[in-house]
This record gives sequence, structure tokens and C-alpha cells, in this order.
Amino acid sequence: MSSINRPYLVDASGYEHQFLSASPVMQRDDQGLETETQRRNREGLPVWKVRLLETDLTTKVVDVQEATIAVSSLPALTKLAAVRLVRPTVRAWAMPTANGGVRSGVTLSADGLELAAAPDIEEIEL
Repeated sequence: MSSINRPYLVDASGYEHQFLSASPVMQRDDQGLETETQRRNREGLPVWKVRLLETDLTTKVVDVQEATIAVSSLPALTKLAAVRLVRPTVRAWAMPTANGGVRSGVTLSADGLELAAAPDIEEIEL
């Protein structure tokens, strides 16, 4: 399956995101156990797992979403600050299990995270 593990750009314009938390993604050793060293991407940037409160603007459904980002430093964000994912992508993944089955899923990533621009409010003449 050649399309697996290929990133696909996501149009996130139909969603609003609010920052909840961020934590470093740690490297794993040969046994799959976390080490004390933060993982880095191919460019050498530290990798972070960011938890977001996501609101679908069409259905108004709210959910918690996790995204992986690699940036030299995280922006200073307060809890529930409105944020925007920079160039978000999704990537399908699959891996064999010990009992011969397959685990699979989709990972959300982005090139960065920034404060969302305040909405433009036009002056209304009364």
C-alpha cells in the first residue's frame, strides 16, 4: 500500500482550535520504552504533542484533538487561547500486533502553531 505513511494536507478552515496543553514527545529505545531525550524531526527541531479543543463550525461539535508539531520553541500560549495550525496534514499509519492483527489510525501534524488572528469586525453605522 504505497499511500500509507504519506502526509495529506488538511483544510482546517471549518474548525476553530483552542490551546489546552503541550508536552514534549520523547524518543523510544529498542524495547519501545520512552527515554529522557526529546524526539527531533529530520531538520533537528524538537517534536511536541499539542492538545487542542476543536470546534466544528458547521455542526458545533466540540472534541479534543492532538496534533504533533516540530518547532524550535512553542509560542507563549494561555489555556483556551484561539490558535491556528500551520499547514496541517494527516498521515495514515498501520503496524502489526503481537497476535497477528494490525493496528491502524490517522495522525494529525502541523508545521507549527500560532495565535489565531482576531476576526475582522466592520464598523456598523447607526
